[in-house]
Amino acid sequence: MSRERPSRGCMKAEFYRPDAPQDVVGSASWRSGGVEIQMGSEEIRRSLQRIFRRTPVAIDDPSLRPFGTEGPVVLQPEMLTWFQAAAQTRSQAEGLSVRLVGDEQGGIGFDPAGAYLPFFQAIERKAEVATASSQASPEPPAASDLLEGPAASDSPPRPAPGPAER
Repeated sequence: MSRERPSRGCMKAEFYRPDAPQDVVGSASWRSGGVEIQMGSEEIRRSLQRIFRRTPVAIDDPSLRPFGTEGPVVLQPEMLTWFQAAAQTRSQAEGLSVRLVGDEQGGIGFDPAGAYLPFFQAIERKAEVATASSQASPEPPAASDLLEGPAASDSPPRPAPGPAER
């Protein structure tokens, strides 16, 4: 029995008018390599569609460039960094301001081994994990599927080799 889970994301863009930052007029989320517009009037929805049109975005961000290079970086629409850049660079032309927030539905929890990743790569990893978990089966695997190796067999474990066997 498989049930569909709601789609999960990891990044949400909330749009507001510059003179009223407390009033969110529209929002969009990054979902599985695409953008899902979630709220807004018809006028705002058209603005958000223009902001997130599937064309590359060029930004001058040194953190995204290879070492020793200069100039803008072109981000393709399949990337989470594209979603962030499109929201930040194109919203002003539509008369909107944007804030990027985490989408509470997705998450990977604490990952002490992930501390080595640059921030934007950690966010991309979180998006991949959230997407994978939304596509996974909601049923837990059987216990026999979780056990592997000698622990799963009926034979007793072998003792460690003694000095003569080494």
